[in-house]
Amino acid sequence: MQDNIILVGTGHILEKSVKEVEEVIDREEPDVVAVELCEGRYEALKGNVGDFSIKEVISGGSPFLILTHWLLAYVQRKMGAELGIEPGADMMAAIKKAEERGCVIALVDRPIQVTMQRFWRKMKFSEKIKMIFSIIFAIGSIGSMGKDVGEKGGVEEGKEKVEKKLMVGGMSANKEIELDRITDDDVVTQLMEELREFSPGAATALLDERDAYIAGSLLELQTQTSKESLIKN
Repeated sequence: MQDNIILVGTGHILEKSVKEVEEVIDREEPDVVAVELCEGRYEALKGNVGDFSIKEVISGGSPFLILTHWLLAYVQRKMGAELGIEPGADMMAAIKKAEERGCVIALVDRPIQVTMQRFWRKMKFSEKIKMIFSIIFAIGSIGSMGKDVGEKGGVEEGKEKVEKKLMVGGMSANKEIELDRITDDDVVTQLMEELREFSPGAATALLDERDAYIAGSLLELQTQTSKESLIKN
């Protein structure tokens, strides 16, 4: 009897991540497929409710929080449109593959409204203003890069430039990161360090707290699956 936890790092707008999760599930034949989603985001991806359950986000009571939430969702959709892939396609592929194989699907992330509210409350006022303008700048950059596709000649060349610019995200507007490298350990570390430098409090809510929550969920799943396997055997 094995009760290993296999972690698969993915990018929510990467075509290669879609293929990777499908290959891993087919190869490993897991009992449970856990995805980095809460109930609200899962229902949104399935098309059952509005994006990220906006009513729950509004309950936070801050118009700036609502604006930030909407801008982040818009950036993700715009990036997906530029690359021809739906945001969250990697998680949807995992869910679909799990359903095909009869695996249990587990939602292991903290509720999005809790994360967004804590993310916002832990930021200083100056950081909030800077983040909003950074997101707006990122939106403008995505659009301007899209225009370059036709001007430079060659869809693939233009697309490559769009991919690089999409990854600067406003946090480090002078840096370029190739999209396909976004799941590399060194790139992930770099982006996490930049977020911590930008706002330690926001990084705690978005990274550390969610990491702890997801780790706890996975360990609980492992214990539950092991017990069920022992009873079955």
